[in-house]
Amino acid sequence: MAAVETRFTKRNQFNSFTEQPTDKMLANELIDRLERLGLLDQEIIEALREQLQQGGTRVTPEAVAKLLVDNGQLTHFQATKLIGELRSGEYASEEADDLTDGMDELAVLPDEEEVPVEVAEVEAVPVYEAEPVAATVEAVPIESEPMPERPVNRPRSPRKKPDPEKSIWDSFKVYGYLGIIALLLLAGGGIWFVLSREDADKVIVEADKRYDQQDYQAAQDMYLGFLESFGDDNQYSSKARTRIVMTELYKAAAFRQEPWRAVDLEKEKLPQIAEEKGMGGERGNLAALMVDIAKNLADAAGRAKETPKKQELLSVLDEQLGLMENPMYMASQMKVTLAPQIQNVTEARARVQRDINRNIRLDEAEASMKASLDQKKTKEAYDTRKTLLKDFPELHDHERLETLIRQASGIQQTLVSASAKLPEVILDPPAGDSIRSIVLTTLAGRSAPDLQGVTLYFRAGGSVLALDGETGKLRWRKYVGKARDLPPVRLEDGVLLSESASLEVLRCNGADGSVAWRSPVGEVFSQPIYVGDEVYVATQPGRLLALDAISGDPKWATQFPQPLEAGPGVDDRAQRGYVVGNHSNLYVINTRDGSCLESFYIGHLENTIDVPPVPLLGHLFVIENAGTDYANVHVLRIDESGQNLRKAQSPFRLTGNVIVPPIINGRRLIVLTDRGEVTVYDIEPTAEKEQVTVAATLPAFYEQSTETQMAVGRSQMWITGTRLGRYELQINTGRVIRDWSIHELDTFIGQPYASDDALVHARVLRGTSAIRITAANPKTGEEIWRTDVGAPVSMVKPAQGGLHVVTSQAALFEIDREALESGSTTGPIENPGENAVAIRFEDPISIDKNREVMLNKVGDPSILVYNPNRETERLRRVTMRLPAGLPRSGGVVAGGGLFLPLDSGRAVLVDYRTGADATKETQVDAAPFQPPSDPVGKVKWTNPIPLPDDPDQVVLADSRKKLYRLRVGEQIRSLEEKDLEFEMLGEVAGVEDRLIGTTAGPAADFLVGFEMATLDEKFKILLNGRVTWGPVAAGDVCLIQTDDGMLRAFGADGMQRFESVLPDGEPVGEPLIDGSSIILTGAEGWILVFDANSGQIVGQTDLGQPLSATPLQMGTRLLVPGSEGLIYITEVPAN
Repeated sequence: MAAVETRFTKRNQFNSFTEQPTDKMLANELIDRLERLGLLDQEIIEALREQLQQGGTRVTPEAVAKLLVDNGQLTHFQATKLIGELRSGEYASEEADDLTDGMDELAVLPDEEEVPVEVAEVEAVPVYEAEPVAATVEAVPIESEPMPERPVNRPRSPRKKPDPEKSIWDSFKVYGYLGIIALLLLAGGGIWFVLSREDADKVIVEADKRYDQQDYQAAQDMYLGFLESFGDDNQYSSKARTRIVMTELYKAAAFRQEPWRAVDLEKEKLPQIAEEKGMGGERGNLAALMVDIAKNLADAAGRAKETPKKQELLSVLDEQLGLMENPMYMASQMKVTLAPQIQNVTEARARVQRDINRNIRLDEAEASMKASLDQKKTKEAYDTRKTLLKDFPELHDHERLETLIRQASGIQQTLVSASAKLPEVILDPPAGDSIRSIVLTTLAGRSAPDLQGVTLYFRAGGSVLALDGETGKLRWRKYVGKARDLPPVRLEDGVLLSESASLEVLRCNGADGSVAWRSPVGEVFSQPIYVGDEVYVATQPGRLLALDAISGDPKWATQFPQPLEAGPGVDDRAQRGYVVGNHSNLYVINTRDGSCLESFYIGHLENTIDVPPVPLLGHLFVIENAGTDYANVHVLRIDESGQNLRKAQSPFRLTGNVIVPPIINGRRLIVLTDRGEVTVYDIEPTAEKEQVTVAATLPAFYEQSTETQMAVGRSQMWITGTRLGRYELQINTGRVIRDWSIHELDTFIGQPYASDDALVHARVLRGTSAIRITAANPKTGEEIWRTDVGAPVSMVKPAQGGLHVVTSQAALFEIDREALESGSTTGPIENPGENAVAIRFEDPISIDKNREVMLNKVGDPSILVYNPNRETERLRRVTMRLPAGLPRSGGVVAGGGLFLPLDSGRAVLVDYRTGADATKETQVDAAPFQPPSDPVGKVKWTNPIPLPDDPDQVVLADSRKKLYRLRVGEQIRSLEEKDLEFEMLGEVAGVEDRLIGTTAGPAADFLVGFEMATLDEKFKILLNGRVTWGPVAAGDVCLIQTDDGMLRAFGADGMQRFESVLPDGEPVGEPLIDGSSIILTGAEGWILVFDANSGQIVGQTDLGQPLSATPLQMGTRLLVPGSEGLIYITEVPAN
């Protein structure tokens, strides 16, 4: 303290003798220094000078500095440093004067007075702390005696002054002085240490305060000043060095316009402080800061517009992520703590990378599309865009792609051209109309007056049926084929039919089905569209035909560059047609000449359009089945001319696909999906914003695709699928409410027909193939009349006075002269299967010459017994009481009953009259035959074959690779058994004394023959393919069909007798033997006559309609059962 006090004492003393600079001068110098250092804008400098001039002499530099700090234009540290430098410069000048003057003054002082003056050099306190020291130190004036005057020209003695005598006390005096000096030095050093430590604490506390307040520039300046003042070895120096770097990083991170600079700074600075002691408290801050820097980089990369800039920033981000992997900078614990933020950065990086990939792909796609369009390959251009959008759907409306799409659409329009390929009009009826047939129908109920004079048309299988609306009686039937299920199109006085086999459009008279004209389109086509007096037909190869509805004459044909899956939507008022291509484009045509006026890009995928577009009130609705379980309804605007297509609003999404055309109801459009969802759209052309809104909905009620249809009344609708339901349309609540539903689990076909007092619908009865057409009360569903048709014919038998026909649905019809003349029946004479479900009786088994029995192939174990000798119940359905198992492999009459092998592995004998397996009255009491088998597995049997000389012995094989000869009688006994090398396939046939069957081989099947009595194998022949039908006995040969399309005949010795090429499809029923000829029918409608010896085809005809069972020959005529519930009458083919 003495040294400090001495310094201030001398300064105060000499200030009274030396001219001092004024505060105003120092303030002016401060402003000059700020200007030289460029710390303030020039406007602020000028403002300060002006205030200085106006402030008088009382303005101090400290006042100026405080003003700047308060205004945030200088940091506290900068101001303190500048004032310190300014004041230290003032004091340095004074100190020089002090030293000069002090030399003279100290010369007259005694030796011991020199000590305090010498200590004045100890001045270690920083200049910016002078103010608090001055507050605690008082200056003490030094009193001295007045110096006597010396003579000016005092003569000097020429004699040398003798050396003073030395005393032993002089040495002690010297050592004492030195000790005192050392003691004072130590004391001064201690004082300096204490003061400097106190000052260091204050500086670091102030710097930390700025740091914590995120005033990083001020904190950095203070930390730098700390190191300048206290050096690198202070206890806070490491902390200062660490935080200097941290403040730089914080400032760099805050400058988000150039986030990469923070990474450069990290790479430069972090290695310098990685092992600093001060890092201990900063590692958490550093980890969080590094994540922030990474986030800034990811954000910047996301905002960057150009791909190269994104890639550059992503590369820097990868460097940052690499730095974050360094455990010196980010410990594993901090990674866990910051995991969510790091994950966000990783996800952001992935998004940026996706953006980069998207931009690259966009550039590539654009180049590819341009190249395709240069060659007018619009499909390639569209596919390129669609492939891009699969990965990057956000590019859907990208301007560059839209430009190319407009260009492609323009090219598409130029590719539409007039076609000279016009069909000729044919007035003659098709060949199939000459085939006589009798349709088996069952009519019941009362008349429906509301349908008087109305003809109803329904598609049933491959046929179109026309019924009288009032009575339900069949008017006519016409077979149109099964290739495409195109419904009939109602005309004002007739109907349009689509013949899928001959690819023709026919106009038929509604009353009798006579053909007015035929137009051979020659290409696969969609449902014709009837508007006004024109018929429009769109073909898959892309041709659109316009035909005159009255005459059938072609008006024009237009070829489109794309296939067409649906007919056009037509605005008859504007004479505009809207044709949707197989993909991508919609075309606007002039319906007067077929010219293309416009091409518009919708962007739908291939094969997603099933119904025509619908023009309504200035809008065009295009329905795209965009997925297997949803559809999009595109809404476009059109002008008064029906052109200038543009998107009106975003598409509506529906649950399910739309496969039936929507129905227009006033200003509303009603759309039904195959999941049962109903959406009612309301169109308000005067609305300012969205003119199409959803007025009401019915949620989907089917989980899978179902063939739904609907009819619409004023505020009601009837929906069919696997049931019939009536629904009320409630616009005020926005809902479609179910009223009732009936006929659950039936399969409805065709569109219902609704009038005020009648609703007509058609359905396939559950578990059957029979079709029931019903007229019902539309309010209650109560039946008015019904007509049953379409049950396949299983058997035709001659009967007294005519024919008996049995259907698979257990109905017995009698064909008499009236039926032959009218071509239909009014109903069966017996119908034990009328109310049954899940029945199908097929493949008659002869009991004797007249009686037959048939097994139910589905559902319960029942049989159908035909006995024409009874007065009643000539056709009886008998339920069998069987042990476990069902008869799935046919049977044979033997041992006084019906012998049946069951899939449980046993074989039983059943009384076909009662269904019992043991009946005392009939002396049938046979124990079942049960070879060892898996108790839970299913066993497959071949059909049993009786021995020719003993019908009570049967031979059959099973999937256990066993061959049996059994005696069927009072008990079923095994007479012979053989182990087989391979399992027998399907059916077997008996030819003479041989059992002939087939087994599988590596590449083809084998034909194998066994002697029935011994079960010894007699031959095994490799065939030329896999067996698809047979073997079936035909006289002394068995017939088989293989997958090479050949029919082959083999004798009992295994020798091939002949082979012949068969038409498409498998044979059906049993071959007929007509002398030396074999008559064979096919499921597709063909009839062949073979020479039994040579296999030469001696007769052939094609009915062109599906057949179901063995024909009945009556002289030169054949009565052929049909699978759609009718009997064909034709001649036996010859030559």
